[in-house]
Amino acid sequence: MTMAALDLEALRLDELPTWLKGHAGEAPGAVQKAAEGALVALRENGSRTPLQLPSMGSAEALGREVSRELPRLSDAVAEHGAEGVAGFLETLGPIGIRVAGNTRQDMQALTVERVLRRLAAVLWLDRVGPRLEKEAIRRHPGIPLPLVGSARVGIWGRPRAVDAPEHGRVLVDGAGTTLATLKLDRIPAVSPELLPNLEAWERNGARLLGSLHAHRLIRWLAWEAHTRPHFGQAPIIEVVGGWDALATAVGARSNKAADKLRDIVWCLDAHHFTFPDGSLGRLLMVDRYRPSRGPGRQSRISLLPGAPLRPGFLFDLRRPARKIVPVLSELPPMVGRERDHGSVAELHWRVLVEMRCRCREMVGEVEGEDLGLPLPPAKWDALGDLARVPSRTLGAVLERWTRDGRDGPAFLSRVDGDRFTLGSAHEHARRVLLHYGWKEAEGSRAGLASARKRGNRGPTRRRWKQR
Repeated sequence: MTMAALDLEALRLDELPTWLKGHAGEAPGAVQKAAEGALVALRENGSRTPLQLPSMGSAEALGREVSRELPRLSDAVAEHGAEGVAGFLETLGPIGIRVAGNTRQDMQALTVERVLRRLAAVLWLDRVGPRLEKEAIRRHPGIPLPLVGSARVGIWGRPRAVDAPEHGRVLVDGAGTTLATLKLDRIPAVSPELLPNLEAWERNGARLLGSLHAHRLIRWLAWEAHTRPHFGQAPIIEVVGGWDALATAVGARSNKAADKLRDIVWCLDAHHFTFPDGSLGRLLMVDRYRPSRGPGRQSRISLLPGAPLRPGFLFDLRRPARKIVPVLSELPPMVGRERDHGSVAELHWRVLVEMRCRCREMVGEVEGEDLGLPLPPAKWDALGDLARVPSRTLGAVLERWTRDGRDGPAFLSRVDGDRFTLGSAHEHARRVLLHYGWKEAEGSRAGLASARKRGNRGPTRRRWKQR
């Protein structure tokens, strides 16, 4: 029997073993079509698909899994006929058992294509989907919580440059605590003709570290640092076109954005910060800078994000500090005066930190259920004070962040009353938070069950024994 590679709807189930042996070359195409069809059907039925970076190829991963199971399915059909399909699906887990029941009800209508789609759906829900979701959560761009939560590196705390007799020039926060020391003499990437300008760029950059441009740059660096490895790209970011091209890449549109980003970049490259693990280093390194020299030669900037912005830094921290704050693909819409946009951007980080620290409060009794995080007006006032958002602007910020607009989608969504979650445009980051919240809730339940198994009924009983 001769069958087209992708036309299997008319092929009877009992012909599967013969078709698989005689037309092995057609099997990969048929399996891939079944995998894609199963994913489309699942999405239409409202089933969750995993977070994923574009390089992960969920349909391809599912096709490979179906191909591995196809010989076993063929053997089951050869030995037991249509009943073999139901029996085989039952071996795949709880979801397979449920699908096997439906399969037994319509055995007479089964064809090879329908069986392949059912197999693909079961493997997706039980095996491939959860695995890809875990991988995507682990790979989602993020910044370590200690780096953002305490604002110790100065990027979100509006530091200022001062001259200290014992250390030379340093960056300090609002309380006068030293955040970073200046290392102008160790920058090898600057050509001699640029050295006279470097000190001015460093001072201007220090004043800009709390600005919206700095927030855009840090978000872009973290996103690039986490996604480039999955595309097989080098960690060093080549920006062709100089500072204007960098401004376009980070999403800055003002006429002075290029000059401000230049000052911020050189300022970050010139300072050594104290990181959460106690180490000293830079958040950004200029690996190479080539100015434009004559017509036809574009300026080039080679940037290397610092270790805290790259994947893997989390493992250098101690256990309680091993928390990652997801980075959004875009900053939320800005509200109010331009001079306050840096504070509004910092407020969005404060909200993300709050959600990461209290993500356990967002999850319900069922995995994936989103209850939202309680953020009453008093809490918004406190977060606004920390971010230095003017009180007259805070209400407008909250109102704009909870609805879509021409300048961007909603950052937040109201779940119920004063409970908020991330908006639908940030679905990836939202599910990262829910994943961590569910893990923390599961850990608490497991610890409580273990304590009860050991006979420990809680702190009251321990204190009574100590007496």
